[in-house]
Amino acid sequence: MEHKKKQHRIKQEPSTSQSVPLWKRLWRWTGWRGKKLWDWQVLLFIPLTIALIASLFTQWQNSRQQGIENLRAERAMVKAYLEHIGTLLLEENLRTADENSDVRLLARARTLVVLDGVSDDRKVRVLEFLSETKLIQSGSQSEPPVISLRFADLSGTRLVKRSILSHTDLDRAELIGANLHNANLINTELPGADLSGANLSGADLQYADLSEANLSEAEGVRCQQTQGAESLDGATMPNGQKYGDWLKDREGCRE
Repeated sequence: MEHKKKQHRIKQEPSTSQSVPLWKRLWRWTGWRGKKLWDWQVLLFIPLTIALIASLFTQWQNSRQQGIENLRAERAMVKAYLEHIGTLLLEENLRTADENSDVRLLARARTLVVLDGVSDDRKVRVLEFLSETKLIQSGSQSEPPVISLRFADLSGTRLVKRSILSHTDLDRAELIGANLHNANLINTELPGADLSGANLSGADLQYADLSEANLSEAEGVRCQQTQGAESLDGATMPNGQKYGDWLKDREGCRE
C-alpha cells in the first residue's frame, strides 16, 4: 500500500527538466551561461568593430565616387563652355557684336554660370582663356569689354603654386560687384579696372597693378592689402579719395 502511494507521488511530481522555465533552458542551450564581463565585451566588440569599419569604408567609397563624378561634371562644363564661346567667336562675331546684342548677353550669362559652378582650378582655366582671347579687357573707358565680369564669383581662389589671377591681364576689366573674397591677385594687371562695389576682403594684392582702378565702395580694402601693390597711382579708393590722400588719412599706413 505504501509502495503504491510512493509511486503515485512520483507520477504527480514533475521532473527536474520540466520544472525549469523555458527561457532558462534556452539560455543554457546558448552556452553563454557563466560568461564574464570580459567575455561579453569580446563578443560585442568584434561585430561592432566590423560593422564600423564596413560603414566607414562605404562612406569613403561614396565620397571618392562623388568626387570623381564632380570632377567629370566640371570638366564637361568647362569643355562645353569653351566650345560654345569658340562658336560665338567664329560664327556669331562675338568680338564685334553690339554691346547689348543677344550674342554678348548669352556669352556673359554662360561665363557667370561656369564661374559659379566650378572649383578654383577650373576658374583658372576659364579666366586664362578669357584673358588670352582679350574678351574681358577693354581698350579704353569708352569701349566696354566683350564679356563683363560684373558680379562674378571669384572668391576663395587661392592655389598652392598657381594663383587664379596671377599674370592675368585684366586691363580695364569690368569687375563691378564681383566677389573676390580671399582671391589671389598677385601680379595681376588691373590698370583702369572697375572694381566698384567688389568684395576684396582677404584678397592678396601684392605686386598688382591697380593704377587708375576704381575701388569706390569696394569692401574689405585695407592698408595691409594695398601696401604691397606695384602701382595704385590714380586709383579711386572706397571712400572716393585718390589713393595718396586715402593712404595719408589711414593711421599707421605708409606710402
